[in-house]
Amino acid sequence: MFPLIHFSEDRNSLQKRLTDEYLLDNGYLLHQGVYREVRSICPEGELHELEKALPQHVGYIILGFKSIDRNFSQVMVNSWKDWTGARYIYMYLPDELGLTRISFFTREAPDSLNMFMYVVLVECRAVNTRERQLRLLDFAQRMRVERMSGYISVYGISQE
Repeated sequence: MFPLIHFSEDRNSLQKRLTDEYLLDNGYLLHQGVYREVRSICPEGELHELEKALPQHVGYIILGFKSIDRNFSQVMVNSWKDWTGARYIYMYLPDELGLTRISFFTREAPDSLNMFMYVVLVECRAVNTRERQLRLLDFAQRMRVERMSGYISVYGISQE
């Protein structure tokens, strides 16, 4: 029901592992892609204590955007902070959630209209209480209702 997301720095191994989306049984839907980070925002200030956050205290907001253009557009890359909502997130995400990075990714493979062309990853390293989890979920929901035109969801790190 919800997409799984795997991160790896080894781009070549990921491209070799891509499976054809039509190889699975009819009951399964498979979309795999390789994305490259092209821009990012890191907040100013002291973040050294947030770098030691436990994996279960890290939360992510994932934003996905499809495009009918099969090639990424430099105009879209240059203006990503505005049309993706990254600037809004940077300015209005509650400080106590420990925003450490907002990254903008473009798809490198495969060439498919079924996949997101652009992905934004928002990393928060201080989602260590139930109240903060709810604040992160609330922020994502408000974004979805007020200004979102793509996919948006909240993720955590799985230890499996």
